[in-house]
This record gives sequence, structure tokens and C-alpha cells, in this order.
Amino acid sequence: CECNGNLFEDKRRELLNYILSEHFQYSLSMHTKLIYDTGDDLSETNGEIDIELLNSLNQIDIHNMPIIDDYSNNEQALEWLNWYTKIIERYNQISAVLSWNFLTNITKENEQRQTQQELITTLGTVIKDDRIIEKVSVLHSKMENIYSTSTVCEIVNPKQCHPLAPDLEELMHVEKDYDTLVWAWKGWHDKCGNQIRPLYLEYIDLLTKNIQENGFTDLAQSWIDDYEMDHGFEEMLDQLLQDILPLYTQIHAYVRGKLCQKYPKKFDCNGPIPAHLLGNMWAQQWQDRLDDVLPYPETPLANMTKILLEKKVTIHEMYLISENFFTSIGMSAMTKKFWTKSMFKKPKDRSVLCHASASDMANTDDYRVKICTEINDDNFYTVHHEMGHIEYYMAYDK
Repeated sequence: CECNGNLFEDKRRELLNYILSEHFQYSLSMHTKLIYDTGDDLSETNGEIDIELLNSLNQIDIHNMPIIDDYSNNEQALEWLNWYTKIIERYNQISAVLSWNFLTNITKENEQRQTQQELITTLGTVIKDDRIIEKVSVLHSKMENIYSTSTVCEIVNPKQCHPLAPDLEELMHVEKDYDTLVWAWKGWHDKCGNQIRPLYLEYIDLLTKNIQENGFTDLAQSWIDDYEMDHGFEEMLDQLLQDILPLYTQIHAYVRGKLCQKYPKKFDCNGPIPAHLLGNMWAQQWQDRLDDVLPYPETPLANMTKILLEKKVTIHEMYLISENFFTSIGMSAMTKKFWTKSMFKKPKDRSVLCHASASDMANTDDYRVKICTEINDDNFYTVHHEMGHIEYYMAYDK
């Protein structure tokens, strides 16, 4: 999208001052029923739909596929498209809710329900062997479970173990001791990665064999095919990388030099930057090391975490602030279902996948975020980021 830079900057300042001062829409059958159990605070995270009914309706429609005997006939084409859309919309809603249920309540039962649905339909590709579908689904669920439940135990107190969210993520944000960062980073990646690796290799092998049966050379080709570009996709990305590489190389060298000064003789100052030093478990965001690398440390930046805590901003207020930002630039307010069905905090009574995400539930006005929100600058950004996705989902449906 195109944005007015001055308007955006004005709204950003307005937002900061505010803090400082205080797809295609389709309606399912009337028989479709959603039941939600109340979760923590504003969350209602456990949802069920009448899957048997929707699958039965789809089976009926599938057996009544419109006949196309004239591919130049516009009316026949539209009839077929409407038939196909109706089926896909039902499957999309089922898939969205089953995925949400599993990610916000990781249980064997929810895993099995996902697997059962995969045996009924696989969108995009055709898998002839039901055993492969089941195996792929089980492997995927196992990997998500490992990712969300892996912990790292303290050396001096082995009974005290820390999950990724919020403990280890927060430690990576604020800790500066080199050895402690190594303990957290290596501990989690070893614990999680070593368990996932054999599952992932089998998972990729099964997907590759299936994708080749569907006419693609590999998974990459199938993903690129979604962009509907006849050729040049990878070349375009390579060129983009080459365009930004000179700037990135300079930034990388500058940050590396600053970190070498802070951690002398800890790593090769002419090589890669150790991932555990960048303030993030995946080295994907470096802003939490700004205080160590800013060129003019005597000119401090606004400490958003400190501001949020001093103003006693609640988790709910973080989302209201984000909504206020989007509406102030002419975008939509969140829907009622967003506030009642999103997962805003990590529940204490069940395992969840805390990796932040936004979901379009393929049902009228049902958009949700899943964030184990903490009061800090990183989560403040994440809330805005995920709600930005929701803004796009709502715009697509208009």
C-alpha cells in the first residue's frame, strides 16, 4: 500500500502522546452452529462447529457437480465457480476452527480432530493414500507440540525449568550476560531442535513425494506457483537481495563492531554475529540491542517498556491503543468477535502455541489474534503487527 509519510509520522507522534498522557464473505447454512466456551478474561478460545453437518453438505454437493460441456459458456462457468466456492468456504471454516482449537489448546483430542479432517479433504493437492495424510498431520501436530512445550532447566536448580514464552523470550530481550544468553539460546534450540529434526525430515520427505505426484518438481515450485508468475520469481528475489546487500553489509559490520567492543574475544569480529547476542531467540529483530549499538548513546530513545509500565497500561489497553491507531488513519475498528474470541494472554490451565498470529476464521466478522501478550515494547509492536493483518482481512471481505 501507499502511505503518506508525514501523516504516518504525525499519527505515530499522536499515538505516543496518547500513551504518555494516559477473503470472500460467505454465509453458511442456518443449521451451522458454533459453540464457544469462555476462556480467560476477554478470551473465548475453545470453539466447535458442526463438522459432521458441514462435511455431509459438502459430500452432497460434491456428488452434484455441475456439468460443463461447453467451456466457452459463461453461465456454466459461473455455475461451476459458485458450486466450488460453496464447498471451499465450508472446508475453510472447518479448517480455521480446528486449527485454532489445537493451537490454543494442544491436546491429543484436538490433534486427532485435525487429522480426521485432513482425511476428508486436502486443499490444493491430491493425496491418494489416507495413511500419508494421517502421517503428515500427526507429524505436524507433534512438531507444534514440541515447539510450544519445550523448556530449559537451570543448571544450579534443575527442577526450575523455563518455557519459551514468556520466560526465555523475555530473557533474550533484556539479558546482557554472554554465558547466560548462550545457556538460554543453546538450551532451547537443542531441546526443541533435536526433537523436531527427525520428524521434520520425515515430514518434508512425505510432502515432497506427494507434491511430485501432483506434477511439481519440489515444494519450492509448488509454493512459487501460487504467485502465478510464469518465470523470474526467484531471479526477482535474488535481485532484491543484491539491491539491499550493500546497506545490510554496512549495518551488519557496524553492529558486529559494537558487540565486539562489549564482548571482547568472545567471537570472531570478522565473521558472523552469534545469534544469541541480538536480543531475539531467532535473531530476526535487533531492536533490543539498540542501547548497545546506537551511535549517539547520550541521546536516549523513548523506552516504550518503561512508559507502558509507568502508565500502568494493561494488556487490554495495549490492544485499544493499537485499534485507536488504525482507526485514526481511516481503517476499521475491530469486530465484537475479535474482542470475545481472541487469545490475548497465555492461559495457565493448558498448553498453547504462543507464536503470535492473526486468523481469518472464514466466518462473518470473526477475526482473531493469538498472542501471549506481555507488557513490553516488543509485544506492543507485535500487537500492532498482528492487528495490521486483521485490518487486511477485514478489507478483503468488504
